[in-house]
Amino acid sequence: MAAAELSQEQLDQIYAFAVDLGRKAGQLLMESVEKRIGKVVVGSGTFFCHGSFHPPEFCLANPSVVGRDVAAGIAILLEAGGLVTTANPPEDPDTAPIEDVRLGSRLYLAIRPAGPSATETGRQTQERTVREVWKRVRQLEYTRPGA
Repeated sequence: MAAAELSQEQLDQIYAFAVDLGRKAGQLLMESVEKRIGKVVVGSGTFFCHGSFHPPEFCLANPSVVGRDVAAGIAILLEAGGLVTTANPPEDPDTAPIEDVRLGSRLYLAIRPAGPSATETGRQTQERTVREVWKRVRQLEYTRPGA
């Protein structure tokens, strides 16, 4: 079934699944970010939402630890046709522009590559998915120097 054909009930099921994943965050954090984004690339996941809360002091002292895995995952996903933007929902998720991810932000929403359907281009499907996720997540108050 193409993403364009998802019903509200199916979107609600995806949201419930995402909430359940959040409860299992300890297990998810055992894998690196690029590995989890890689699952989106190959289609074993529709989207990946990540907010990292390393203290700014840790990020500044360990730039390679908190950057390479993310950069690799994002590069792979974008090359495959995916979309990566901020996980933080804007004030109006229905109309806000979908901007490119800021690598150092540690707030990532990755959407798998999508093909066209009868009613939408692949990019439109990805953007609709971003907006549906944004409607269901809370704003995270997190900033990082330089990001």
